[in-house]
Amino acid sequence: MPHLCSGYNACSGEDSRFDIWNRRILQAVVSDSQHPAKTKLLWKQKWDEKFLAARKKEIGPSAFSAEYLNNPISGQEKVLAIDPILNEYTMPNVPLLSTHSQESDSVGTQRTSKSISGLEILGGNYPVRYHQRAARSMDSLLEIDPEKDISFQDKPSGEFFSSMYRIATVDLAHGLSSRHDFSCICIMGFDKSNCLWILDMWMGRVREAQLIAQIYKMGFAWRVKVVGIESVSIQMSLVESASEYFGTRELTDGWAPRVMPIRYPANVSKADRIGALEVRFLNGRIKYPAHLKDTWPFNALYEQTLKFTPDLALLRFDDAIDAVSMSQYVIHARGTRGPAVGDTELTMAERIAQNSPIIPGLPVLSGIGSNDLTPEMLEALIDKSIKKRYNAGKSDRRSQFTIRRPYVRR
Repeated sequence: MPHLCSGYNACSGEDSRFDIWNRRILQAVVSDSQHPAKTKLLWKQKWDEKFLAARKKEIGPSAFSAEYLNNPISGQEKVLAIDPILNEYTMPNVPLLSTHSQESDSVGTQRTSKSISGLEILGGNYPVRYHQRAARSMDSLLEIDPEKDISFQDKPSGEFFSSMYRIATVDLAHGLSSRHDFSCICIMGFDKSNCLWILDMWMGRVREAQLIAQIYKMGFAWRVKVVGIESVSIQMSLVESASEYFGTRELTDGWAPRVMPIRYPANVSKADRIGALEVRFLNGRIKYPAHLKDTWPFNALYEQTLKFTPDLALLRFDDAIDAVSMSQYVIHARGTRGPAVGDTELTMAERIAQNSPIIPGLPVLSGIGSNDLTPEMLEALIDKSIKKRYNAGKSDRRSQFTIRRPYVRR
């Protein structure tokens, strides 16, 4: 039975609708429990050992395992591994995020009486505990010394998460039945070391209007600066609708993120995008919430991460891990630093003047909203514009540059 068909998923999945079924998965050949060296054939008259061996050689081990053993495997190795030390953080004794306190029955979650919003986490002092690699070893994939290169951190959530550059990514899916993919919203933050933190996530099957409202609800709760929405074919309409909706809400809430379409290079596949996260996992530049790993949809995120192979053979759904991979295509900055003696980090005004972007290859002001522009940054832009025009080789420079410089209120 092909492993993607509904019958297989009904027998092997965790869908509560099929709990009353008497489910049994049969395999063409299995090992004898009493004598492991021997095998038992399900249908010897039709599929004897010689036939099965020839068939396995003909179609390959992956297809053979799926079609004759009802056990889909991949012929390629799993790529991503979640290290409890390098790739997880925890917030002990923190109530469930309100995003997941009243999910729809279609995703099989339970209602809870206690919950907390992203805004409360940003404004509170809940403990955030994690392990961090030393800066000198962060970019090295060589074996590390746990005593020298790993340190335990315990920080208050408000100060720590508020300093991050927070974004949201949206993976849109069409269709409301159990056969369709899920739409996914992922809230992430970049700290000052450019480590990617998974802060919140939602997955469900809803209509476009409900999805836009959910994006706004989560984005507002976490005060994200950028919302990146996959803009493939008809999904571009969601980008436009979200921008318009956020603009109308800004008048009452005083907050509106930058909504940007995410476009992928033509030669980059979904597997390539997800596989590119491997470096982050290896050097500890991505953190999953271990305290939510048994809660929907984080349990799906963990499963999809651990089952990812370049051929995607083991994944029925990949919405969660794909939403995380979209962070690579959202223009962002690093989190802010606290004051430090002798800190030589350039200010944004200095970066504008020196044309020194935070991320090489991207414009200096990418991802920064108009409300975040300071007088110093505006002055730097004006100076840069005048200097550019002056160096353009115009003949009538005297009349062109005798204009008064615009006044910027401080």
